[in-house]
Amino acid sequence: MLQSTFKSLHVSAVLLFSCAFVQAQIAASISINKREFIAGESVIAEVIVTNHTGQELTLAGSTAQPWLTFVVTNNQGNPVSILKPNTFGTMKIKAGESLAKRVDLTEYFILNSQGNFAVFASITDPQKRFSSATTNRILFNLIPGRTYWSQKVGISDNKRVTGTREMRILSSSNGQKNQIYAQVADGASGVPLRTFLLGDMLTL
Repeated sequence: MLQSTFKSLHVSAVLLFSCAFVQAQIAASISINKREFIAGESVIAEVIVTNHTGQELTLAGSTAQPWLTFVVTNNQGNPVSILKPNTFGTMKIKAGESLAKRVDLTEYFILNSQGNFAVFASITDPQKRFSSATTNRILFNLIPGRTYWSQKVGISDNKRVTGTREMRILSSSNGQKNQIYAQVADGASGVPLRTFLLGDMLTL
């Protein structure tokens, strides 16, 4: 009876160790270049993947089964709409190696309105060689900025005017320095399409 109990404990310990080992095969973490952005500005996420499988891996996927997936949610916890899917290329990672993948989230998600957001990523192997890994969750927010100048211009298809775009010069302060931005917005709705950091602003 005692011997049987020891055997059961041994088997349970082996199973627990095996499960822990499988879960630790791939480790992943995410960071972003800053926590506050002007709406429409590039939000650069960096995912670091560490290979603990003991063998070299080539991470690759398709649009239907990507190896890297991002989830962006708003302040109500609802997923942000996706602009386009992507397979994010291929990553070849040696055993014990850590590699980084940098992605501009504004290319794949609609991030053009102010508010609080969160992002995390998942690493999945379509070939089922290791268990999926999920990164930490990062918070960031989008703000409107302060408009210094704006001008609407017409856009056309070479035959007729099809709409307008509003060109804006904005400023924002992060508490340490003031920065100046150029922004292109939809002329009808005012929704930012793209925002670009021009540099630090000097005040006299």
